[in-house]
Amino acid sequence: MITLKDRPTIDWVRLGLILVPVAFFALGTIRLNWPLMFDERYYLGAAINLVDGGTVVNREHPMLAKEILAAGWWLFGDNIAQIRLLPLLAGTLGLYLSALALRRHTGSPETALIFAILLASGFLLFGLSRLTLLEPFAFMFAALSLYLFVHDRPGASAFAIGLAIGCKWTCVPLAALLFTVHLLRCDWRAACWTAILVPAAYLTTFIPGFMLDIRPAEIVHLHFAMLGRISLFLRGHPYASQWWEWVIGGGAAYLGIAGERVIVLATNPLTALLATLAVISFRDRFLSTAFLLSLVLFVLKPVALIHQFILPHAFAIAALAVWLAPRPRLALALCTISVSAFTLAFPALTGGADPIAPWPRKEMDLSLSPVSQRKLDHAVACLHAPKECYP
Repeated sequence: MITLKDRPTIDWVRLGLILVPVAFFALGTIRLNWPLMFDERYYLGAAINLVDGGTVVNREHPMLAKEILAAGWWLFGDNIAQIRLLPLLAGTLGLYLSALALRRHTGSPETALIFAILLASGFLLFGLSRLTLLEPFAFMFAALSLYLFVHDRPGASAFAIGLAIGCKWTCVPLAALLFTVHLLRCDWRAACWTAILVPAAYLTTFIPGFMLDIRPAEIVHLHFAMLGRISLFLRGHPYASQWWEWVIGGGAAYLGIAGERVIVLATNPLTALLATLAVISFRDRFLSTAFLLSLVLFVLKPVALIHQFILPHAFAIAALAVWLAPRPRLALALCTISVSAFTLAFPALTGGADPIAPWPRKEMDLSLSPVSQRKLDHAVACLHAPKECYP
């Protein structure tokens, strides 16, 4: 007979590591049918063009994230609210994998749970994960790479970081960091795998483009053109900000169209500032170095966007979680404050912020095929009248 004493106890910390991502995903599904913001139209239009077999547009960024969005368009058709489930799933997986990686790195499930709560309620990852942008997919593959790295799988980790770079170049510093760690450990085999597999994985993401209008012989020229287009688009961007604003919780972007309710994309000012202080303390040298190295890219850029801060932000929150773990009361208080702030900000994070005016923006010519343009316009119209499109 099994007595009450013999029954297995529930590991609430490990259960929390599952429940936090589940809650993150569930909350993210609320009000996904808000109108397309400018960048969403840009990337989704490029994805539609891939499905239709037209030309490759939006060439200032690599292709993998747009290929995933194209798969979403192929699966769900013109239902943009359903397509937005893909970046939401990517952000949720990135949250879960990064928490597991931190648990392995520190050996502390409590640290991982604190990290998961603070990152999930820290505004930025939640806001990005609800948009058809490139960053959620880059974050997911970066988190997968770190998870494989701490589990001593250097080859798979290198391939994953190559895929992350195939979504967004902002993950390049992470590849450099992992390669340097292998060198410092004198693990020449892992360093060689990293040097080979990162560019190999990155190049595989261009295979669909090779089947369209990108010739393999032009791949080097294409990348020089990508650099030129990025520097062109950043000038005068309507929601540009600077890296020093991000580290103190500023640089918020208000995404929308003049006269309409908008989404606020920001960090939680309290946790962002405390996380920066935790980084400076260098309690965990790997996390502090990862934060600083991933931030260097933005120090060198004349203008940047808070969208791109997600990877440094995650490293800073991880450093804060390491600092809080030995102080359980303070950790509980800060997690409670962060979740409370998230609750209060939830309407603004999900498209309920007050209208802004004027909203200067310069529309870019996507050069979509006529068929792709009609499909995009129809999908946008369906967001405004979903019952007519999806009875």
